[in-house]
Amino acid sequence: SELTDIIYNTCEKYNIGFVSTSGCFFPRNAILLYDENDHIFAYFEICFECSAIESSPRKMLEPLETCEYLYPELEKFFKSKGVSTQFIERK
Repeated sequence: SELTDIIYNTCEKYNIGFVSTSGCFFPRNAILLYDENDHIFAYFEICFECSAIESSPRKMLEPLETCEYLYPELEKFFKSKGVSTQFIERK
């Protein structure tokens, strides 16, 4: 419920004039949604570098309004669970 609240309610708290992205979309994080049989039925792919999110099925994003505040909240959630959100090149 914490993750759903972030995804669907963060941007509604702010008056958003416009949304922009750099367009790199190289997602390194995803949210997988499982059914009662442990099969993935939907997912969100997230790119924190360009602040973009895509879903499958696509209609899951229809009620979703993204804004500059969504990605920091998602990043904070992932980090609280011990999940890295940034690309770190290994030498």
